[in-house]
Amino acid sequence: MIGTLGGYVFRSRLAKAIGRDLPVALLEDVIAIGGAFWIVSHTL
Repeated sequence: MIGTLGGYVFRSRLAKAIGRDLPVALLEDVIAIGGAFWIVSHTL
């Protein structure tokens, strides 16, 4: 829950600073997918 709320605040502030949400959303997706791959590759 903390990660979800923290991510929301970070994304909304960054999108507001940049002026667009799409680049921030794509960055968020890249971080999430990269993190998932990293976790899976280090648990096998």
